[in-house]
Amino acid sequence: MEFEKITSNKYSFMDQKNNKNAIIMLRESGTKQVIFVEGIEDLIIYKILYKNYLYQIAFIESKGCDKVSEYLDKSLKLDDSKRYYGIIDRDFINDTERKEKLEKNNRLYIHNFYTLENYLLDYKILSEILKTKDPYLENNLKQKEKKLEEEIKFIIETILKDYLIYGICNWIIKDYNMEEKNKNPKFEKIGYLTIGIVKDKIESSIYHKLKIEENELNRKIEEKNKSLKFQSIDDYHKILSGKKIIHQLRKDVEKIEYLPTINDNDLDFKIKIAEKYNEKNIKIKELGDFIDKIVKEIN
Repeated sequence: MEFEKITSNKYSFMDQKNNKNAIIMLRESGTKQVIFVEGIEDLIIYKILYKNYLYQIAFIESKGCDKVSEYLDKSLKLDDSKRYYGIIDRDFINDTERKEKLEKNNRLYIHNFYTLENYLLDYKILSEILKTKDPYLENNLKQKEKKLEEEIKFIIETILKDYLIYGICNWIIKDYNMEEKNKNPKFEKIGYLTIGIVKDKIESSIYHKLKIEENELNRKIEEKNKSLKFQSIDDYHKILSGKKIIHQLRKDVEKIEYLPTINDNDLDFKIKIAEKYNEKNIKIKELGDFIDKIVKEIN
């Protein structure tokens, strides 16, 4: 397949100062299918997960969810080839909203989980990565493989359940921001809680942010808990950021006595996971279907 270099100024709508690399990549994408993604770490992970498709697909960093949608819409209007797509995190989108958005725009994929990183939390893959980090422990860990898988699974599920309150409270903050913005367009959004906040202090933190009474907060938490319907571990993945879970997982795994210390930072750890996914040809179900659809449209 030959690629024509795009030399026109058609992508001038993009941020010339802060997204220069993306513009260059777009102009050099030739006739490849283009997929706009949110950030640089997403770009790195997608290019590893789908490196077998890189001769057909160009992943382009867009610097945020809103920019993905904006660049997708404007590119489609400027180019008749219809070779543009986008992928964004779910963030604060409920099941009904996600379904409606997917039906409305079949070129924009919204993750079923909160972020791309949530899909990288496969305890079997994680146990393989961890057991091979130190070759001297390989023989010892082979005998403990099943136990290691069970421990990793337990750690992930414990983190998800322990930090559920963060996800629920951030949904409450999101609702509050929307309500206040509707009342006053100049209202400045309140920032979300982070997992870095000590769990025991979360209530005082959200009281301070929203300036509401304890009874009112408890009522909102109960209502939101019911509306989100936590029936399986997958439901936890829909409201908690995988980025935060992976960060905490790295810390908690160090407590497993027969494992070496994880010296990787979060990104390097995610890269190792993505490489293992690619090596084993593991398909992230709906996302994989979306990528396959894009590739088939080329052929």
